[in-house]
Order: sequence, then C-alpha cells, then structure tokens
Amino acid sequence: MREKVIGAILRLQPTQENAVINIIKETFAAYRYPFLSDDAQYPRIAQNTLNLLQSPINLRTFRNACRQIQQILLELKKLEISISYSQIENLYYSTVFFLNKIQYDTPPAWDDSSSHLSTLLATTQHPLYRMCYEYYVNREFTSDNAIRSLNEYDILRQHHIDAEKQVR
Repeated sequence: MREKVIGAILRLQPTQENAVINIIKETFAAYRYPFLSDDAQYPRIAQNTLNLLQSPINLRTFRNACRQIQQILLELKKLEISISYSQIENLYYSTVFFLNKIQYDTPPAWDDSSSHLSTLLATTQHPLYRMCYEYYVNREFTSDNAIRSLNEYDILRQHHIDAEKQVR
C-alpha cells in the first residue's frame, strides 16, 4: 500500500499481526474483559492467533469470530454468569479456531452428546465450549449449557494443572 504525503511517498506494510491487534482492540477495548483488554498482551495474543491458524488468515472471518465472542460474553453478562481469565482465553482461541475451520463448510455435528467441551471441533489445548457451538450453529444460548461448559472446562484445566505438578 502506498500513501502520498507532500514531498514524499511512504510505503506502508501492514502485517497480519497488526491487523489482528487492531481488530481485537476495536472489538473488545470498550468492554474491559480480562485477557482481551490488556494492551501489553495484544502482540502475544496476535502471535498466538496466527500460530494457531498456521496460515494467512481471512481477516473478515477473524473479525466475525471476535464479534461472536463479544456476543457470547454479553450473553453471559446478561445471565450474570461470571467468567474467569482462563475461560475467556479458551473462549477466544477455540472460537477463532472453530469459526476459521468452518468458514467454507457446514459445521460438523457435536461429537459427544454428554460432553460440554470438544477437542475435535477445536484443539486439545483449547477445546470448544458446547455453549459456543450451540450459539454459533443453532443460535441458542442457555444458562444451563453455559454453566456446564464453564464448569467442565475448569475441571479439565485443574486436571492439566495437577498432571503438570506430578511431572515436575
């Protein structure tokens, strides 16, 4: 991209990392969510996002994912369900991954009727919450699904923490 300035031509080389940072700021800055509103964390979040998706990303799809995350967070707030830093972090990465994965395809069916987390639809490190899947695919959001999803994530996360302690 070129921009003409009096007496000089500046060459602007926007990077995907800068674009991701700008989209995150634009979407979440006003809400002050833990994890998504810390300027110092934006470069790390952007780099992790690009690493997670492992290719040049479709910025429209990424912007849509951020808006969907924002809607989920607003739904949780309406229902007065609190969400922790690690739960928001997982919500962010699993949503970005899932919505990027299905951008050109029909979403696959939920893989386990009893579970409220899916590593098959997202990643092992960042499983997709069932509340998110139901919201994105079926446009349904219930407090029961939200509470079960968040509780199941906390149990899984604690299991990983305990496993790491045993390894050390």
